[in-house]
Amino acid sequence: MELYDMEEHIKKVKAVYKARCTEMLNCIEKFFPKNLSYSKPEGGLFIWIELPEGVDSKHIFTECLKNNVACVPGVPFFPNGTLKNTLRLNYSNMPEDQIIEGMKRMGDVLHRELNKETIPFEC
Repeated sequence: MELYDMEEHIKKVKAVYKARCTEMLNCIEKFFPKNLSYSKPEGGLFIWIELPEGVDSKHIFTECLKNNVACVPGVPFFPNGTLKNTLRLNYSNMPEDQIIEGMKRMGDVLHRELNKETIPFEC
């Protein structure tokens, strides 16, 4: 701790996370369907996505994995298991070029899956 400037390190890390968050938000606007909502964080490491009512995020998660992109279904973050139509996206652990590619892939999945008449709920 005496050898390095912790405040300078925090400043650099915050700038990296801000740039990644901004890139992910831009990708959501560019690649995702318009019939969903999402948070615009002022801090933290995650963006929260709310899919249209009746869409099961576990199904979206499974389809995303098939396309080599990951997200986290929101269900475990609710104590009563509600809001099965939510996803948590992490922007902290990938460089911006990989964020862009991953968001394109996820956008393709979302467009395909949200255009289906029914999306099954998974247990």
